[in-house]
Amino acid sequence: MNISKNSSRFLGSLMCSLLVVGLLACGAGEENPQPAADEAYDGPLPNILDTICLSWRFTPGDSLVYDAISFDSIVAFNSAPLLKVRRETWSLVCESVDENGRYHMRRRLEDFEGRESKGAETDVIRDDSPWLGRTIAFTIDSLGDTRDYFVSDTSAAMGPGGPFQPQFFVDLNESCKGLDEAWLLERRIDTLYENGIPAPLRRGSYKYRIKGRTDTLGQRCVRFEYILSGQGSSATPPTHTPLLTTSVIAEFGSNVLRLDDMLPVALFRSSEIKLTVKTPSGRESRATHHISTDMRIREHFRHGEPVAAFPAFSGAE
Repeated sequence: MNISKNSSRFLGSLMCSLLVVGLLACGAGEENPQPAADEAYDGPLPNILDTICLSWRFTPGDSLVYDAISFDSIVAFNSAPLLKVRRETWSLVCESVDENGRYHMRRRLEDFEGRESKGAETDVIRDDSPWLGRTIAFTIDSLGDTRDYFVSDTSAAMGPGGPFQPQFFVDLNESCKGLDEAWLLERRIDTLYENGIPAPLRRGSYKYRIKGRTDTLGQRCVRFEYILSGQGSSATPPTHTPLLTTSVIAEFGSNVLRLDDMLPVALFRSSEIKLTVKTPSGRESRATHHISTDMRIREHFRHGEPVAAFPAFSGAE
């Protein structure tokens, strides 16, 4: 009997305690109500996977003007280094888009000024280049595969940055990637018509990585980087003394594209090029060429009408 009475009292006390706890929980729920499943939520969202789809993208009639500043250092054995500062203006025009989605483009060096120093000879001004005014036409798809080159003037000449100067476009090979994700492009062979005639050749492998969103020149942009390891070759034309220049190339590049339309806004290139020049007799000369280039958009026109102007680029930033 006593055990039965004690058990009844214990069960009654337990039920009261559970009732109190339940009421307190309901009260807490009323003070901090949880949003319903269909209610809008303005708080920060978890960054589970930030995917960005890169591409080169243009509209027929686009005309873009870029300013570039480059620093060159060419060091040959037993010789004072040649130091150069180059300021260039380039135009890039989209003529049309074909049924396969390939952009028909043309690019031209519009203005050039260089300053050179070597040993006791300093600050020699160069305001002309055989590459000035030459139009290089080509087709390019949204991932950067370039083909069908045409050069308006095929006489032998070399661009201001030499035969293995870094290119404006790179072949992305793939498009949609997660933030900080890396991918590879193995053993691509490029004919560098933008650098000289006869066109140099380069074979290399790329490693790419998306670095994230950024604000550049007042634009919402995405930045991706690449590393290129490659080898190149360049021969003099038949009418000149036959020389063969080979190279080993290590290059870093950073590209900034506007998020809204993938317009190329800015790029940076840094390259170390180890050169070997061979004569028909077998004699070899070696040199190392370092190039650092910073290029930014200045103006954007479409069918001759201004679309946007960007902050002036002095190259001192």
